[in-house]
Parts: sequence; C-alpha cells; structure tokens
Amino acid sequence: MAGSERGRIAHRKRRSLNQMQGDSGEELVAAAFPRQWLTRKISADFGIDLHVEVFDWTDNSRKSADTLGEHLFVQVKSRATSTFRTIKLHERRSVSKYGPKQTSGGESAQIEVLPCVLDVDEILTIEAMGNATPVLLCVATMDTELVYYVCLNDYISKVLLPSNPDFASQTTVTIHIPTQNVLDRDDASITYLWLLARRSKLYSAFNTFNYQHNEIRCLLDDLDHYRLEVATGPSPLPDHILAMVEHFLASNLRLDIWRPIDRGGWFVLHDVQARFVALRGLLPSYGRPLDDTQMIMAGVEIHSTFALATTLSRIYEEMVREWHLPTWLSHLVSKPH
Repeated sequence: MAGSERGRIAHRKRRSLNQMQGDSGEELVAAAFPRQWLTRKISADFGIDLHVEVFDWTDNSRKSADTLGEHLFVQVKSRATSTFRTIKLHERRSVSKYGPKQTSGGESAQIEVLPCVLDVDEILTIEAMGNATPVLLCVATMDTELVYYVCLNDYISKVLLPSNPDFASQTTVTIHIPTQNVLDRDDASITYLWLLARRSKLYSAFNTFNYQHNEIRCLLDDLDHYRLEVATGPSPLPDHILAMVEHFLASNLRLDIWRPIDRGGWFVLHDVQARFVALRGLLPSYGRPLDDTQMIMAGVEIHSTFALATTLSRIYEEMVREWHLPTWLSHLVSKPH
C-alpha cells in the first residue's frame, strides 16, 4: 500500500466553505425576489444557477398567485466580504449605432461598483443565448446579506463589447455592478426586474408591430389608389382595409405586455395601448360614407398609430437596455430630477 494511502485519515463527507457560501448565496438571492415568484435551482450547473418564474397575486387577499409565463435566469456568485471600487463613466454616443471608436464623448462621472470576475466561457454562453432570454448576474455578499445584480445580456452588448471587443481572447472578465443595483423585493426598483422578465413577450410584440406597420403602409397605398381613381364622391373605406385594421387592433389589445406591473412599469407602453384603444373607437363603421378629407384623416390616424407602435423597439434598444448598467446614459436617467 502506498505511503500516502497508509497516512490518509478517514473522515465523513464534508462541505467546504465555498459550498456553504454558494448555498447561502442562492438562498439569499431567492429570498430577495418577490414572495410570489417561484425560484428553481438548476442542478446541472453550466453557468446558470436559478430559474425564476414570475407569478402575480390573483387578488388583494394575496392568498394565491397565477403564473405570467415570464422568466428570468440567474447566475449566482457569493462573496464573503463586500469590496467596492469607483469607476469613471464617460459620455458616449449610442453603442447600438456606432462602434467603439465612434462612441467617445466629453463629460464624465464617477460611480461606485462591485467588481465580479467571470470566466470568459460563462460570458460566451450568455452571449450565445441572445438578448431575448434575460440572465441576471447576482452577487450575494455574506457580510452585508445584500444581493447586487446586473443583466448580463445587456452588459455584454452595451458595456463589454464596446469597451473590449476582443474579450474572447482572455480567460476572465471583470463585471462592474453599480452598487445602487440592490435586489430587494420591497423596493420600488424591483419594477425593473418585472419588466426584464417580460422581455421575450416584448420582443415578440415588437416583431408583430413592425410586420403590421409594413402591411398598413401597403394597405394605405391601396387606399390612396381607391380615393384618387375609384371613389366617386363620398365613399366608405373599403371593407378589406377596415377588416385588417380591426383584426390587428383586436390581436394587439389581447397581448399580455399591457398587463400592469407591480409599482409601475414602462409608461411608453401605456401610451401605445391608449392609441390602439382610441383608434378602435375612431374607425368608421362598414358602409359609412366619408368625404375625401375624412378618408385622408382616417388613413393618417391608422398610419400614425401603427408607426408609434414601431418606436417601442427602438426606445427599448437604445434606452431600456441601458437601465441599471454602469454607463453614462444609465447614470443620467437614474439621477434625481
């Protein structure tokens, strides 16, 4: 028998300090989400530790909650102590439109962040998942029992790639989490996570609105032809135009993206929903004669409403995806006014 085997002291199964911190970190993260949300541990760990499914209370009694079909994935890191640092943010142009060389600006500001080192293979895995599947990095600090978070998908697109496009050649990357990003189900900032979990529904709606807008433009070309060459005097809107607009409106107003979010939400959504509702009330009935001016105004109202809906995707890409990131734009919108 080898000497190392003879000298080995037998002992029972043990848990290391790292394992205990990891379990405690996951428990701390799960407890920070709203109580009605369901958190599942993913046993086969390939960079994703928790799956979070969003539920909402069925009524004010809060005795039961229904699933909303909205999901988050979470990567959990645990730290025995909190170590913060200060970084400088620089004003920049939109990284959705310009490469790293064209985004530098003039003004700057400093913010406090919690650094977290991740392996590059973890980053590449999240990048491969795409932006429609939100993944949170949650760092649980054992000394303060606080959880800090950042959306990794957005961090990769809006921070990492613009500042370090060759990061894949490294073995690790340091993620800077703004210290104001504390996961707390009792704080108003939890609204951001409700909206983040709804991302796949929003992306689906954006795609639908862009498709509808294109079809509406073709439809209004038909209306111009009808108005200029077919209609003689006051005439009703063609049935196929009314039918398509009514169908689009009915489908859109059924979407779950309009469902209220606890403590608020994205106010632009409510503006678009209101326009859809208003257009439905303004549509002329089948067979109702319209003069030329009324027909033109009906076309303008239809087009402007669906054009407004397409702006949601642009606002989301340029503004919403920078919320809660260590960026100049996020710093500006988070400042008190």
